[in-house]
Amino acid sequence: MTTDGKVEIVENEMTKLSISCLGLSKVRWTGKGHFVTDNGSTIIYSDSERKHEAGVEMILDKQTSVSMLGYNPISERLLTVLLAAKPWNVTLIQVYAPTNQATDQEKNGFYTSLQQVYSQAPKQDIVLVGGDFNAKIGEEAPVGKFGLGVRNDNGERLVEFAQATGLLATNAMVRQRPRHQYAWCAPGGACRNQID
Repeated sequence: MTTDGKVEIVENEMTKLSISCLGLSKVRWTGKGHFVTDNGSTIIYSDSERKHEAGVEMILDKQTSVSMLGYNPISERLLTVLLAAKPWNVTLIQVYAPTNQATDQEKNGFYTSLQQVYSQAPKQDIVLVGGDFNAKIGEEAPVGKFGLGVRNDNGERLVEFAQATGLLATNAMVRQRPRHQYAWCAPGGACRNQID
């Protein structure tokens, strides 16, 4: 998202696909805040003040922007946005989890923060958690039995969080054709992963 014109490209794709709200991870912007684009979309972002390493972002189209009640840029890995809706408001939590190679301390800190943010969401709200968890929950996971591959350490942490909060992995809830299951493919197609 740091390249000139990238925001406009994403906005155009959102319009073509009728997406009114889009969460992004690893945007690599610095600072925290929001702004309105020339097309009227509201972009909310949260990242470190100095490093261009992580970052989370939420893009609301012009119509959805009117429903925004507020947002909370928690860290370079967590952002919440509150939207007015009927019959219940919606709390969106956008995440960018540490990679599987990160230290246990980093991973534990992330999930502690995520649990705290989730528990602070208004109980009457619909709460949606999305983003890049850098996790593979694997086949037959208790939160989505149609996962792909073998669960990794981040996948185990995600499953534990989902079970503790009553959440499900929606991308693993329905049987799909194998080519629709994976979200990442290595060059040459030798390795395919369904992540998050």
